[in-house]
Amino acid sequence: MYELAICAIFNQEYRYLPEWVDWHAAQGASHFFLYQHDPNPLNVEKISKKHAQLITLIDWRKDKSDLIQRRAYNHCLQRYAHTCKWLMVLDIDEFLMPADPKREHNALEVLRRHFTQDVAAIEIKVYNFGHKPHMEPPPIGSIIDCFRYVSNRGGWEKSMINGKEAKKIQFISAHWISGGRKHKDKGKFFRINHYITKSVKEYKERGELWLRRKKQKNRGGFQFNTDNDRRFNFANAIRYSDRLDITGQIAKNEVNNKLTDFTYSNNL
Repeated sequence: MYELAICAIFNQEYRYLPEWVDWHAAQGASHFFLYQHDPNPLNVEKISKKHAQLITLIDWRKDKSDLIQRRAYNHCLQRYAHTCKWLMVLDIDEFLMPADPKREHNALEVLRRHFTQDVAAIEIKVYNFGHKPHMEPPPIGSIIDCFRYVSNRGGWEKSMINGKEAKKIQFISAHWISGGRKHKDKGKFFRINHYITKSVKEYKERGELWLRRKKQKNRGGFQFNTDNDRRFNFANAIRYSDRLDITGQIAKNEVNNKLTDFTYSNNL
């Protein structure tokens, strides 16, 4: 049984996956259930040569519904959660870490020290980061090194699921679950750094992709966050960059393995 596993779906994010997998392996994750919605051929080693043996890659390219994330998450709950003591559901731009990395060096240590499986899920607070100071994607460097400015107001929550209770739980959106008793952590033991805006250029490209999908489907669910067209202006991208993040820097220094620098190529 995996003590801590991670579920995620990705699309056109290969350039960010090696560091993301590397980071969460250092946080104590012993397996990854990764749903590929990317049109490229399936390739585990392109995701991570170092941790390829920890990855189960699920082909999710045929799912054309407007509930892609939710369907992938619920599939993971039904198919794989029973193999996990805890299953964390994340996006590729989200990095799980301890709220106090000097006290507990990684996420698994937090679980072992502070949590028993008496709740169905732990709701973990998300902190949104902006692009500052990058107008263009940085040519090289880790995510945590390149993006250090976080919003004062925080974000929503993401759920870590108790594998024994997974049958009681269902994702009702990409972020929210129903069923079972939930513990709201409120940033006490965990945090998730959400690197939503890696550059103004990438932010706009991402927004255009979501808006095209919204137009094609003619459904209100396809919003780039909640503001649609208004999210295209620079002010909304910049507003996530309020204060310097110290926790992420300490967490990087405390991880068990050494993260390498990654080249962010637009050709990937």
